[in-house]
Amino acid sequence: MIDRIEVIEKSKGYQTIIQKLNYYFSDTYEIRGILCTEDSNSFDFSFIVDLPNLKGIEVGIGGSGKPQMYRIGGNGCIYIFIPISKGSSYLLSKQEGESLDRILNDESIKWGASVDFPDEVKNYFELFINYYNKNY
Repeated sequence: MIDRIEVIEKSKGYQTIIQKLNYYFSDTYEIRGILCTEDSNSFDFSFIVDLPNLKGIEVGIGGSGKPQMYRIGGNGCIYIFIPISKGSSYLLSKQEGESLDRILNDESIKWGASVDFPDEVKNYFELFINYYNKNY
Protein backbone atom coordinates (compact mmCIF):
# COMPACT_ATOMS: atom_id res chain seq x y z
CA MET A 1 0.00 0.00 0.00
CA ILE A 2 2.91 2.39 0.65
CA ASP A 3 3.88 2.25 -3.02
CA ARG A 4 0.29 3.07 -3.97
CA ILE A 5 0.27 6.10 -1.67
CA GLU A 6 3.53 7.31 -3.20
CA VAL A 7 1.93 7.09 -6.65
CA ILE A 8 -1.14 8.97 -5.39
CA GLU A 9 1.06 11.72 -3.90
CA LYS A 10 2.65 12.26 -7.31
CA SER A 11 -0.70 12.44 -9.11
CA LYS A 12 -2.02 15.66 -10.62
CA GLY A 13 -5.08 15.57 -8.37
CA TYR A 14 -3.10 15.28 -5.14
CA GLN A 15 -0.65 17.97 -6.20
CA THR A 16 -3.52 20.31 -7.12
CA ILE A 17 -5.17 19.86 -3.72
CA ILE A 18 -1.90 20.40 -1.85
CA GLN A 19 -1.19 23.51 -3.91
CA LYS A 20 -4.59 24.98 -2.96
CA LEU A 21 -4.23 24.04 0.73
CA ASN A 22 -0.80 25.66 0.79
CA TYR A 23 -2.13 28.77 -0.92
CA TYR A 24 -5.08 29.26 1.42
CA PHE A 25 -3.74 27.83 4.66
CA SER A 26 0.05 27.94 4.38
CA ASP A 27 1.44 25.66 7.06
CA THR A 28 -1.62 25.84 9.33
CA TYR A 29 -3.29 22.66 8.06
CA GLU A 30 -2.54 19.03 8.85
CA ILE A 31 -3.24 15.92 6.80
CA ARG A 32 -4.16 13.12 9.22
CA GLY A 33 -4.71 10.09 7.05
CA ILE A 34 -5.16 8.83 3.53
CA LEU A 35 -7.34 6.16 2.02
CA CYS A 36 -6.85 5.13 -1.58
CA THR A 37 -8.16 2.51 -3.93
CA GLU A 38 -5.97 -0.43 -4.84
CA ASP A 39 -7.25 -0.29 -8.42
CA SER A 40 -4.14 0.30 -10.53
CA ASN A 41 -6.22 2.23 -13.10
CA SER A 42 -7.45 4.76 -10.56
CA PHE A 43 -5.92 7.62 -8.61
CA ASP A 44 -8.98 8.05 -6.36
CA PHE A 45 -8.16 8.89 -2.76
CA SER A 46 -9.48 10.65 0.31
CA PHE A 47 -7.71 12.19 3.24
CA ILE A 48 -8.58 13.94 6.48
CA VAL A 49 -7.54 17.57 6.77
CA ASP A 50 -7.51 19.59 9.97
CA LEU A 51 -7.68 23.36 9.54
CA PRO A 52 -7.08 25.89 12.32
CA ASN A 53 -10.78 26.19 13.17
CA LEU A 54 -12.27 23.05 11.65
CA LYS A 55 -11.10 19.48 12.19
CA GLY A 56 -11.90 16.39 10.16
CA ILE A 57 -12.64 17.72 6.67
CA GLU A 58 -12.54 15.04 4.00
CA VAL A 59 -10.85 16.07 0.76
CA GLY A 60 -10.18 13.82 -2.18
CA ILE A 61 -10.38 12.86 -5.80
CA GLY A 62 -13.13 10.80 -7.35
CA GLY A 63 -13.60 9.46 -10.84
CA SER A 64 -9.93 9.40 -11.78
CA GLY A 65 -9.71 5.89 -13.16
CA LYS A 66 -10.88 4.08 -16.24
CA PRO A 67 -13.76 3.98 -17.08
CA GLN A 68 -14.83 6.71 -14.63
CA MET A 69 -12.48 9.30 -16.07
CA TYR A 70 -14.33 9.25 -19.37
CA ARG A 71 -17.60 9.99 -17.58
CA ILE A 72 -16.48 12.96 -15.49
CA GLY A 73 -13.23 13.98 -17.06
CA GLY A 74 -9.52 13.44 -17.14
CA ASN A 75 -7.71 13.25 -13.84
CA GLY A 76 -10.86 13.19 -11.73
CA CYS A 77 -12.72 15.70 -9.63
CA ILE A 78 -11.80 17.27 -6.33
CA TYR A 79 -14.45 17.04 -3.64
CA ILE A 80 -14.75 18.39 -0.10
CA PHE A 81 -16.94 17.00 2.68
CA ILE A 82 -17.35 19.12 5.81
CA PRO A 83 -18.14 17.82 9.29
CA ILE A 84 -21.58 19.00 10.39
CA SER A 85 -24.11 17.55 12.79
CA LYS A 86 -26.90 15.54 11.21
CA GLY A 87 -24.97 15.20 7.92
CA SER A 88 -26.01 12.53 5.45
CA SER A 89 -22.55 10.88 5.32
CA TYR A 90 -19.90 9.59 7.66
CA LEU A 91 -16.47 11.00 6.89
CA LEU A 92 -13.11 9.30 7.25
CA SER A 93 -12.77 11.21 10.51
CA LYS A 94 -15.80 9.23 11.78
CA GLN A 95 -17.81 12.45 12.03
CA GLU A 96 -21.11 13.13 10.35
CA GLY A 97 -20.72 15.45 7.41
CA GLU A 98 -22.01 16.79 4.15
CA SER A 99 -20.65 17.62 0.72
CA LEU A 100 -19.86 21.23 -0.10
CA ASP A 101 -22.53 21.34 -2.82
CA ARG A 102 -25.25 20.28 -0.37
CA ILE A 103 -24.11 22.66 2.34
CA LEU A 104 -24.10 25.56 -0.11
CA ASN A 105 -27.19 24.24 -1.93
CA ASP A 106 -25.32 24.69 -5.22
CA GLU A 107 -26.12 22.01 -7.79
CA SER A 108 -23.50 23.41 -10.18
CA ILE A 109 -20.71 21.98 -8.00
CA LYS A 110 -22.34 18.59 -7.43
CA TRP A 111 -19.40 16.69 -8.90
CA GLY A 112 -16.75 18.94 -7.33
CA ALA A 113 -14.10 20.53 -9.53
CA SER A 114 -12.31 18.85 -12.41
CA VAL A 115 -8.56 18.74 -11.85
CA ASP A 116 -8.10 19.44 -15.55
CA PHE A 117 -9.81 22.84 -15.34
CA PRO A 118 -7.88 25.29 -13.13
CA ASP A 119 -10.72 27.85 -13.10
CA GLU A 120 -13.12 25.21 -11.75
CA VAL A 121 -10.65 24.27 -9.02
CA LYS A 122 -10.08 27.93 -8.11
CA ASN A 123 -13.83 28.64 -7.95
CA TYR A 124 -14.52 25.49 -5.92
CA PHE A 125 -11.88 26.32 -3.34
CA GLU A 126 -13.01 29.93 -3.17
CA LEU A 127 -16.55 28.74 -2.41
CA PHE A 128 -15.14 26.57 0.35
CA ILE A 129 -12.95 29.38 1.73
CA ASN A 130 -15.91 31.79 1.79
CA TYR A 131 -17.96 29.19 3.68
CA TYR A 132 -15.08 28.50 6.08
CA ASN A 133 -14.42 32.20 6.77
CA LYS A 134 -18.12 32.88 7.48
CA ASN A 135 -18.66 29.88 9.71
CA TYR A 136 -15.38 29.23 11.52
